[in-house]
Amino acid sequence: MIILHLNKTKIRTLMLVMLLLVQACSNDDDNNNDTQNNIVDVAIDNNLNSFVLALELTDLKSTLEDSGPFTIFAPNDNAFTEFLIASNIDITNMNASQIVFLRNVLLNHVVSDNILSSSDIISLGMGYLKTEADGVGGNDINLYYEANNNALRLNDESSVLENDIVASNGVIHIISDVIPLPTIMTFIKADSNLSSLNNALTQDEQEQLSETLTLPNLLSPAPFTLFAPENSAFLGFINSNPEINSIDDIDAETLSTILRHHVVVESNIRASDLSNDISIETLEGDSIIVSSSGNDNNQVSLEDGTGNTDIDVLQINLQADNGVIHIIESVLIPTIE
Repeated sequence: MIILHLNKTKIRTLMLVMLLLVQACSNDDDNNNDTQNNIVDVAIDNNLNSFVLALELTDLKSTLEDSGPFTIFAPNDNAFTEFLIASNIDITNMNASQIVFLRNVLLNHVVSDNILSSSDIISLGMGYLKTEADGVGGNDINLYYEANNNALRLNDESSVLENDIVASNGVIHIISDVIPLPTIMTFIKADSNLSSLNNALTQDEQEQLSETLTLPNLLSPAPFTLFAPENSAFLGFINSNPEINSIDDIDAETLSTILRHHVVVESNIRASDLSNDISIETLEGDSIIVSSSGNDNNQVSLEDGTGNTDIDVLQINLQADNGVIHIIESVLIPTIE
């Protein structure tokens, strides 16, 4: 009898242990289910209902349910409603062109193959991310970010309101406004390293050029290629001319001639197209000549219309919806009569 009693005790103990293990596994499964929620699930949980509806109606929902990883900048419902009204889109009754347009706008909020926390982005300060949106020739459109006092702005169009909402296949940052597809001018206005160029383009009698650079792709003379001088380039140009102390001192006609020497129309020239010794005609009329090292680094430099050489291209392929920007170290000078 004693042996039987001991066996029952062992059995009861074993059953209790098994029960506890089952409960623990069940709790683990619940926790795993919590962490296995994908981007779409987490968006629903965070009341991003308009965003999720738009994903579904543009056939992007299944994409963001895949393994990813993704970094998503998701507009809240108020932002999405305002965007649809401004774009004259009835999301429940879209035509084919509106669906294509909205799909590309949504993809402009998606960064693939990377999980970027807000601290990751803020630590970089400023720069460009590559989105899944299609620009000219199917090239991925870029997204400019800049952090000030831990506040993150995107294309100077939208702010991050709530960050680091983790999903199983990425992370969501909730933003204040829908980010429109950028034009060349979007990046010029947003990028603080191009503030001198923006200042030049907003001088008297330069409005026509700045308006031209906002034209959508396929509307002549878009698309554009812009060789954009960084701020230090304008400072160097001013310091090398004793007659001027600032961009304000340059007469409108001369400034227009100089600015148009940086613009190529009806062409989206990527860095891979900048082969050695090619000549590129600018909007101003003079040509610039490309020098390419052809090595692994493929350093590209330019010769301007007056023969100034070794003007380095510092940053390449900043793709907008209506063209591409390459940032350069010096102002290009055309022949000025």
